[in-house]
Amino acid sequence: MGGEVKINEFIIFRFFIMLGVGYLIGYYFGCKTGIKKGKLKAKLLLREKSLQEGYCVLCKNDKNSQTLQEIIEASRSK
Repeated sequence: MGGEVKINEFIIFRFFIMLGVGYLIGYYFGCKTGIKKGKLKAKLLLREKSLQEGYCVLCKNDKNSQTLQEIIEASRSK
């Protein structure tokens, strides 16, 4: 009877260890995916805000200004 209790405790202990390892692996890959999605969403939100405001939210230039249009054209030609 004493050996059977130790085996059951060992099985339960291993179960919780495996559960913890699975949680940590899921957490790690979930964070990587979340960071990747966050970077993509930030770009979209910046573009959306720029369109709503009518000027570049990063450099504060008017979207119809000649200098900004030249910068855009220069970046597209590269």
